[in-house]
Amino acid sequence: MNPLRQNEFMYKKFSAFLLVSFLAACSEKPKLQIIIPDSLDPAVKSLAIQSWPKIKNVCPGLDRFSGGLEFQGIEDNRDVSIIFKIPEGDSEIPGHYGAAGHTCYFDVSHDGKNLTVAKEGCKAICLSRSLEKNDPLQNGDLVLPLETNVQVDVVPEKPAFQTTSIKASPLRLQDARHLAENALVMAKKFEITLYDETIRHDDQLIEKTIRQPILVELNKWPSILEQHPDDTRKYFADCGEALAFVRSLSLRTVKPKSKDMIEDLSHALNNSIRSRERCEAVIDRSKLPDFEKSFKARSRQQECLNGCG
Repeated sequence: MNPLRQNEFMYKKFSAFLLVSFLAACSEKPKLQIIIPDSLDPAVKSLAIQSWPKIKNVCPGLDRFSGGLEFQGIEDNRDVSIIFKIPEGDSEIPGHYGAAGHTCYFDVSHDGKNLTVAKEGCKAICLSRSLEKNDPLQNGDLVLPLETNVQVDVVPEKPAFQTTSIKASPLRLQDARHLAENALVMAKKFEITLYDETIRHDDQLIEKTIRQPILVELNKWPSILEQHPDDTRKYFADCGEALAFVRSLSLRTVKPKSKDMIEDLSHALNNSIRSRERCEAVIDRSKLPDFEKSFKARSRQQECLNGCG
């Protein structure tokens, strides 16, 4: 080959390589970064630094939607909160996520083991997917373990708590109703207790007298994946959910410092009240003849409203 033509061929080949490399680089999303203030307590700073890569590992949407997230800072409250604002009218984050205009708190427990995300739009950003109707992750907080280096594709079925049983033994209707009634009593009692000024800002006391007893009781409610097909606890799922929402409410009893924190507290309270009311209603219905038959009929009707064969 003519040396001149050979040089021209190599130049074009090299230029094409540079163009492909440039386009590939441009197509890559920038990694979402946070700023760790020097003013933070050293322990909190260390926790934030160590947890941030793990948070992005279990929340693939953070890097995916990095251009639509405005870092607001880090706060040390009950948990260590890494905070982002989602501007109104942002086109990068899908509108049906319902996140526009909200402030998202990615809360890391002080032991570094769990990440908690509360708002529905913020959960959607974390998971990089919308939460459709009847999605079990719509209710309660999304709680993800951070003690892993493997990306989490499947999140817990019941994010606000975890059970340890596998295919728990089914309960008869009478026993399941008794369990539901206990859950309702606890939910009412602890919701009232959280209004007591002598306890509502004492996080250690709340942990000992409210959160720990609730977790013990919630472990009696298997998740959908663990539940036996004949287990009548499924009829009273709202009662377990009522307890989970009271626990969620207890996590927000620190005196609100911003409009968003007040909105979070109000949202948690409304969820707690609504789930408790549904629990009371289903307990009353369960005492009627043919309750199980009518429950299954309503479930089938709901399935058909969502599309059934």
